[in-house]
Amino acid sequence: MPAFQYVLLNISGMILTPMIIGNTCGLSIGQIEYFIFASMLVGAVSTVIQVRRVGKVGSGYLMILGPSGAFISCSISAVMMGGYPLLGTMTLLSAPIEGLILLGKIASHVVHDRIADQHYVQFRV
Repeated sequence: MPAFQYVLLNISGMILTPMIIGNTCGLSIGQIEYFIFASMLVGAVSTVIQVRRVGKVGSGYLMILGPSGAFISCSISAVMMGGYPLLGTMTLLSAPIEGLILLGKIASHVVHDRIADQHYVQFRV
């Protein structure tokens, strides 16, 4: 039962986020349906990659991925300023930047841990 509730909770976000953005930006019902379909398709593919570990990508754990409500306001602003091409460009460019930020955080922890280990060895000798 908890797994079913988890899936319903995440699917509602996959439907609600594109619906809010589409309604606010004046899309037709058909365009909103396509927007929801695209959101669910990308969420399904990324979830499968996350669960099934493709090479070194993915955790091997169930983590349902989908749109975030945190990006509703900036998505609406992007559509109002530059239309859907700006929204698409913003989406494509934000993913690698978030990946680089995460990589920087991981690298700083690794370097910090190695430096701490070297100091520990130096003080111990």
